[in-house]
Amino acid sequence: FFSLPPNLIGPQALEAVRLGLVAPVLQEALKGIIVLLIAWRYRREFDNVLDGIIYGAMVGFGFAMTGNLISYVGSFLLWGFNGLHSTIILEGVIRGLDSALYTAVFGAGLGLGRLARQRWRRWVFPAGAFLLAVVVHALHNLLSYSLLGLNAITILSTVSGVILIVVVVVWSLKRQEQCLRTELKGLVPDAVYRAVIVPRERARVQWQALRRRGLRAWWRARRLHRLCTELAFKRMQSRLRPDETEIKTEMDRLQERVTSLSQGLPRR
Repeated sequence: FFSLPPNLIGPQALEAVRLGLVAPVLQEALKGIIVLLIAWRYRREFDNVLDGIIYGAMVGFGFAMTGNLISYVGSFLLWGFNGLHSTIILEGVIRGLDSALYTAVFGAGLGLGRLARQRWRRWVFPAGAFLLAVVVHALHNLLSYSLLGLNAITILSTVSGVILIVVVVVWSLKRQEQCLRTELKGLVPDAVYRAVIVPRERARVQWQALRRRGLRAWWRARRLHRLCTELAFKRMQSRLRPDETEIKTEMDRLQERVTSLSQGLPRR
């Protein structure tokens, strides 16, 4: 397609197709495959929307870092230090945020699919999130390179997307807190329950363990709180995905470890 004479459809149309269709689809598909591999390989650790956002954003940052490195080295080899001007550095930062944003959108869709009860939603949410990531990527490309260039509007569009992701993260954290409160109520000792659901109490318990009994006790308290969190998520997953029998086995194993570690913690 790109070997066709540009005047056949016009150079502007050719560039618009490249930036608005080909690049977004190819890049988001490549990054999406990596996120899917992570979600499949570590599916027992993939619990919710926040996990999807984190995995997606990290893949996006890695993709952008690789592209920036190639761009910066190429510019330096061709033009020396004059090639490393402020514009190319700023574009690298903006592209990094953009790339993380697009893949975080897809990751969030995977997280929603992970929490879905109906089987069809487990496919619709990720597919819809992928299409949304491609559309947002295409719009950013067309605004940045074809219509407006790098200016205040371009930067604002990127910042607004990052702000939206932050809002989703806050919402997901609230959902996680509610999950902990619901799933651990009456399942673990009251002192452990308070420490898990209240960050300040958790920090106090871990500090007391460190001050009174040393590093080993601190590590034990920290590990207990993390295992309680995992247990809460596994209990939620077992209800949402009763077909995954390995979740029940993992849940029983976590319950045993939590019971064992709950003994001997420092008290008030």
